[in-house]
Amino acid sequence: MALRLKKSDTEIKHTLSRKGVPSPVINYVMEETDTPQAYEMLTWLVVFLAFSGVYIGVVFLWPFMVELSKTAALNHAQKTPAILFDYNFGPALILGMLAWVFICLSVPSILVTAKPKLQKSIFSRLLLDPFNGIVARHFLKKTNTDFKQTPLSVDGYVKNFFNKLTSFIEWQAILLSLASATFMYLEFQAHTLIMPDGVKQANILPWVRPKTQFFADASYVELGCNYIDEEMSHLNYTIHFKNGPSVDLGASFPVKGKWIDQAEAINGVLLANNTQFRRWEWPGRTALHPKCIERYSAEFGVEGNARLHSLLQTSRLHNE
Repeated sequence: MALRLKKSDTEIKHTLSRKGVPSPVINYVMEETDTPQAYEMLTWLVVFLAFSGVYIGVVFLWPFMVELSKTAALNHAQKTPAILFDYNFGPALILGMLAWVFICLSVPSILVTAKPKLQKSIFSRLLLDPFNGIVARHFLKKTNTDFKQTPLSVDGYVKNFFNKLTSFIEWQAILLSLASATFMYLEFQAHTLIMPDGVKQANILPWVRPKTQFFADASYVELGCNYIDEEMSHLNYTIHFKNGPSVDLGASFPVKGKWIDQAEAINGVLLANNTQFRRWEWPGRTALHPKCIERYSAEFGVEGNARLHSLLQTSRLHNE
């Protein structure tokens, strides 16, 4: 037995007693005649299920949901005068991963509830576990409260403990799954629509009205081209408004045509409004990285290099 290789029966009994387990129950669970290593096996089962789910979520589900959210935002934008759009997705799936952890925990919990013989084998190991034992002690206190009010048999005591633990895990799995689905739905509605004259941002919270900001109220614009590695660069065209959140055109997508076509149209409006332009800055980063410029120039076609330098005002803002 993995646990008893570390502690003697006397030490285990003493620890369980110190944690508040009645003596008859201690003697009952110390028999451990059935599947002595069930706790270790169920622990590894949870770990396997959890990591498998996270892997599938990150590698397969996340990209799929991102594309789905992007498509929903595009469909919405096409019904409006928007020329660029952006979408929100991420927190819902993170919440879903937390729900998955409780779903994984519910699998061994259901097995333990359905198989009374497993309960006796796992009870002491769960309470003595340095990590899981912290949570288990909470349900042990509740079981002891029930035991004082209504005397329970030794097996009834253990069943009561696992019923409370299983019920908690299952309810967390259900509530977190519902919360994840709700947030996912709300994220699919929370789009940023960039019009020729301003920006309309929908909040993920349905009771918060969408906020519209006009380019005439822009305070200043940050321009830059950030290079991280061969696969990741970012063209920064962030519009800061006098009142309200900023909007980065570089993170948006065209409703139709090329991104730079729409960005140049908005750039013309901002120039006509005498909006202040600044060079984007970040510690340790080159504001106009040559490799970033090269990547986007190629993306924007034959005249991409000249158009990009003009948009980013590389000459005028270079020394500012």
